[in-house]
Amino acid sequence: MKKALLLVVLLASGCGPKTQTRIAPFPVHIGPPEDDVAYREGMKAFREGTPEGYERAVAAFRKADKRRPSTCEYEMHLAESLFFLVLQQKNNWEDFQPHTGEADAILFFKRGAPECNAFESAIARLQALSMSLDNFRQTEVVAMIRHAIDTDPDDPMNWIVLAQVNPDPLVRVDPLSPGEHAAELAPDLPAAQYEAGNYYLRNQSTFGRAKEAFERAVALNPRHFPAIIGIVYALSIEGDDAADKVEPLLKKAAEIAPNSLKARTLLGDYYAGLEETDLAVEQYQAAVTLAPAYYPAHLARGTALVTAERPDEAEKSFNEVIRLDVKRPHPPHNGVDFTADGLAHYYLGNIWLERGDLSKAAVEYTITLNDIGNHAGAIYGLGIIAYRQGRVDEALMKLNQVLEIDANRFPNAFLARGGIRAERKQFVESIADFDRAIEIYKQQAASLEAKARIDEQKGRIRKAEGERRRKFLIETTLEKALESKKTVETLKGGHPFGVSGA
Repeated sequence: MKKALLLVVLLASGCGPKTQTRIAPFPVHIGPPEDDVAYREGMKAFREGTPEGYERAVAAFRKADKRRPSTCEYEMHLAESLFFLVLQQKNNWEDFQPHTGEADAILFFKRGAPECNAFESAIARLQALSMSLDNFRQTEVVAMIRHAIDTDPDDPMNWIVLAQVNPDPLVRVDPLSPGEHAAELAPDLPAAQYEAGNYYLRNQSTFGRAKEAFERAVALNPRHFPAIIGIVYALSIEGDDAADKVEPLLKKAAEIAPNSLKARTLLGDYYAGLEETDLAVEQYQAAVTLAPAYYPAHLARGTALVTAERPDEAEKSFNEVIRLDVKRPHPPHNGVDFTADGLAHYYLGNIWLERGDLSKAAVEYTITLNDIGNHAGAIYGLGIIAYRQGRVDEALMKLNQVLEIDANRFPNAFLARGGIRAERKQFVESIADFDRAIEIYKQQAASLEAKARIDEQKGRIRKAEGERRRKFLIETTLEKALESKKTVETLKGGHPFGVSGA
């Protein structure tokens, strides 16, 4: 950090050498002016560390190679630019195979060629990238990039690639992680600062340093939208006080990279959190239009449409997730790991339950439980179905199971169980269930009101409005719980002995 700050001061004051960090161990070629111009354009574009930069680097190095074909230097730069472009395309669910094939072909013909003896480190690094894309065992991939590092430990690109192919937050290299090592070697390289930020973000004790690293990457290249998104992640960890800074950053990222699925879905998530569902759906729709197989956006679009009370449209989104046959783990939902299609079946179960088609709802909930063992929401749904079909003992068993999983998150289960116990004239137990449900609803409503007031005081009006919308829905259910309790208390008072009927 001190070294980077000193460099900035020296450059700003006009003192010291105005040089840039070496980013590859290739000899500097001085050839015909046309070659030199293309080469310099390629190097400058590559340093930007963004998809558009890598695309321009590919074009520039192709141009240089065309003027001097069969030159190891230009072809290695071309292959590296192609591989880094591929990583960006793969992360954005784009077709990256053509570029992979071209880069692999360069490696195949140049590996072991006498004119490439000076590029052992670079070739090992590119082999590691190729192997990682072909899903080789990670130990083999890491061994290859370690070979590159052993050959040239001062090349920051070797450390950047190690950070990418082995992103374990616990991996440190005496005493630095790969990302930190790259940033120390190349304080003026956005990709190095970005990898350092990723390491800090994964390491829970260094969230503040993550934000600083991402901000340095953006200062070096204002169009480095992955680092802008990194700042958003770091801010989200800071809590509500940083919430008002998120939207302009996500809008900026989406403006710089309108085809970025991550920027679109995160902006959609932001609007969904504000209960601004129309804006959320707009962003999710943009993402699935860009990449029809991008299941996270289909799933998020469906849940937003459910919130907006547009179940017919939501059903289409959930069915699309199922059609894509997504068995991959989905990011934790309420702290539990789910599969994407398991969640889609659960939401479809809710839609069919709301429509009154109990058979279809039961099928969807059962599929969810086949994918996600203890999904409390699906168990609750099956409990309600069992009750409506007259299987009251089974309904009670399901509700008890839900409350054993997480009582504080399912006050509706207390409410439903209280109703069944009232029907069985178990008035004391019924009232106890209603009291527990009422207590949780009141806590939830009070928490949302407190947050809304704080947000209003800090000028976050939209966030406060969203919290009050959620509070209104909770208070509506709270009123039902209070009315049910009052009814049961009346019944209890009229009971011959005023005791539980258990």
